[in-house]
Amino acid sequence: MQKALTNYAFIDAQNIHLCVKQDGWILDWKNFLILLREKFGTRKAYIFIGYWEKNSDLYSFLRQLGYTLIFKEISQFEGKIKGNVDVELAVRSVLDLHYYSKAIIVSNDGDFSYLVSELQERGKLKTVICTSPRAASGVLKRTAKNEIFFLSTVKHFLDYKRPPKDGRPPRLRGF
Repeated sequence: MQKALTNYAFIDAQNIHLCVKQDGWILDWKNFLILLREKFGTRKAYIFIGYWEKNSDLYSFLRQLGYTLIFKEISQFEGKIKGNVDVELAVRSVLDLHYYSKAIIVSNDGDFSYLVSELQERGKLKTVICTSPRAASGVLKRTAKNEIFFLSTVKHFLDYKRPPKDGRPPRLRGF
């Protein structure tokens, strides 16, 4: 019996986190997963993220919500912590090509324009999700054309508002 195909999301966590933060809000990861499932038919949501032991509570939280985490070893350069996940995201989207109906690429990064173009040619792109028109790479917007969605249009739903038990939302530290 053949497995039913579904949509998969491939999320560049650091890119989305930093762009949302620059716009002055915090992404509610629970509501984001609801959006992915209800609006885009996502059944599997990968989060590609740099691994830093201090973020173990965040990783546990994201797993409990239902995300699948793919880690990249972080590096430090001139005091900045970096966990560039572009290659991992692109490779996983290709490795899983036969398991999903359509891909949702979640990033503002123009480096994904080639991946988006290839997915379009194969009829495998559902949409590209960016944080806002201002944050999205021009080349990514041109490549995605009408297959682009901006989180800023649903900020009211995705902006983290409820404080958890300790009064602070789970967050990425050090970025």
